[in-house]
This record gives sequence, structure tokens and C-alpha cells, in this order.
Amino acid sequence: MSLEKEANSSLRAIAKGAFYTLLWMLCSSLLIILNRHLYVSGFPFPLTVTGIGQLFSAIGGIFISKLGFEPPLRPPPAKGVWIRWLLPIACATATTMCSGNAAYMYLSLSFVQILKAFTPAVTLFVCSLAGQERLTPALLVSVSLVALGTGGAVWAEKLQIAGSKSPATTNPIPSSLPSGSKIEDHDLAATARWWYGLFLFAVSSVSEASRVVGAQALQTSLYRFTSSESLTYIGLPTAATLLICALLFEGSAAVQTGLSLGLLKSSKLVEAVAAALKGTSNANSVTATVGAVGTTISLPSPSTFLMAFLMSLFVNLTCLMAIKASSSLTFKIASCIKNVAVVAYGVVVHADKVTPIQMVGYSISVAGFTMYSHLKLKLMNAKQKTKADESKKKA
Repeated sequence: MSLEKEANSSLRAIAKGAFYTLLWMLCSSLLIILNRHLYVSGFPFPLTVTGIGQLFSAIGGIFISKLGFEPPLRPPPAKGVWIRWLLPIACATATTMCSGNAAYMYLSLSFVQILKAFTPAVTLFVCSLAGQERLTPALLVSVSLVALGTGGAVWAEKLQIAGSKSPATTNPIPSSLPSGSKIEDHDLAATARWWYGLFLFAVSSVSEASRVVGAQALQTSLYRFTSSESLTYIGLPTAATLLICALLFEGSAAVQTGLSLGLLKSSKLVEAVAAALKGTSNANSVTATVGAVGTTISLPSPSTFLMAFLMSLFVNLTCLMAIKASSSLTFKIASCIKNVAVVAYGVVVHADKVTPIQMVGYSISVAGFTMYSHLKLKLMNAKQKTKADESKKKA
């Protein structure tokens, strides 16, 4: 009977882990799509968007605890915990979100997801530097496959750029260029934007690996956080870091956009603009024409902003619950599967161009990651068996 109870308990644990993992896959995919829509629809301020999203997560952690879904929040950690763990993790998280989201303004949705296949390799390298992983020949082979596949996808994307007038970014060459401009100059600028997007993604990968290393170290320390504590005590410094950076780097542009909209709404030009835009209104955006200059400011609807901020809370919460209910290894595998789905979405909905060479490279990366996951699973099973044998000997 005890064996039957143990089997039922294991099945419930597996079902719980699968549920939270699938929920995270859905929420994170929706967040990627919502954020990209905000950036390309007239609000290119990734620091502001991600900062407010993290603030929603921190407030959500407080409400989750207050409503009784989790134990009450313990007092804020000691100063040493903040300096040694929380602030570095917050800075790494802020860097990851900022650079990772900004990359979508320069690279196609599908191409970014293909590049994400390389993230486990970066994570393994950083973990080995921190002493959390031991590199073995088999692990090096799997990581090399990931690097080879991702490198092939990047090479194919570069060839596509060289053979066309515009890279697969969110800013294609306009049909009419300003007088005096040259097609070659525009192509050079577009290529530079592509390389900048690639650089942003590289920064995001390194900072994400650093965040994972810090989070793993925090989980093995004496101060173990609940999900609501993680949302609150990591979310608050992360939000503060992002919003301070937003004020420094995006503040003037964001304020100018808001003032332009506010002035237009309060001026007598509203009737003239309404007449000019009659019959062309878009239910999903607020369009304003400012004076004779002819400047157009297009913003997504407020509901889109609210959905993105709430989805940020759900992504962080389901991420923590999925890792807690299953394992970090299962979570990484789910992340890889999710990226495949987002690549397909980018191709079908946004008409992103994915060449056969890119798909082959991506397949090699997924194969390498699958091999890496299998090796890690064997290592985990071996450690559990060793602990069980030691417990039997002591008994």
C-alpha cells in the first residue's frame, strides 16, 4: 500500500510540474508577443516596459502573500544578503530584460528565438567558472553542437542580409528615402542595426547566465525564498534599477511623447485632426497628428500595456512555481520547446523569413541541447542513487 501511495504522490508531483511548466510556456510566449507589439507600435521604450512589469511582479508577490496563497512574507533580508545576493541578481535580471527586450527592435522575432538555443552553452560556461558545473568531454560535445548550430543560423542570417536590401528587422527600408540619401548608406545603417541587435542579445545571454548562477547560489544558501518573497525582494530592486535607467535613457523621449499627446488633446486642433482622420481610426491605437509639422505618434491601447504588465507578473510567478514543482532541467527543456513554438509564430503571423540553413542550424542546436539535458539527467540520477546508498549504509 505504501508503494501505491508513493506512486500516486509521484504522479501528482509530475502532473503539478507539467501544469506549471505549460502555464509558464504560455505566459512567457504571450509576454514576448505583447512586448514586441509595444515596441514596434509606437512605444520603443524597453526599459520603461520591463521596469513597470517588474514593479507589478513585486506588488503581486505582496498580494499573493496577503491573500493567504503563500506564507506571510518574512522581514526583509539582512544587509549582507542584499549586497551579496539580491542586488547582483537584480542588476543581472535588469540587464537581461533590458538588452533582451531591446534586441527585438533590431532582430526578427524568429531569429531571436533561434539565438536563444545558444543560451544553455553560455550558462554552462558561467556555471563552470563559478564552480557549479564540472566540464566533461560529453558536455563539451553537446555544448559544441549548440554553438555550431547557432553559429550556422547567424551565418545564414548574415548571408540573407548581404543578399538583400534590408535585414529581417522590424525596420525595413522605406519605399521613399529623403532627398540626398543613398541606398548604400541606408544598407550600411541597416546592417549596423543588425549587428547592434546581435550585441544586445549576447549581453542578454551573459547576464541571464549570471542571474541563473546567482539564483542557484541563493537557493542553496540558508535564506530560502518562497515564490512571493522572490517576487518581492528580487522584483523591487530589479524594478528600481530598470526604472532609474529608464529615467536616464528614455525619460526625455517618453515625456515628449506624453506631452505631445496631452497638448493635442487639450488644443483646438482636435477637431481638425479628427476630421482629417475620419474613417481611418484604428481601435487598437491612438493616433495623433501634431501641427503643420505632420508628426504622427501612434501608441498601443492602454489595455495592451496592462496586459503586458500583468503577464510579466504571471511569467515570473509561473517560472518560480515550475522550477519548484519540477526541476531547473525540466524548465530548461520546456524553454527550448517554447522557443520552437515562438519561431513558428513569427514565421506564420509576422512573416519572418527563416532560411533552410537556419532551420538546420537550429535543429543541430536543439539536438545538442537534448544531449546536454540527457547528460544532466543522468548526473542527477547518479547523485540521488549515491545519496540513497549512503542513507542505507547509515541505517
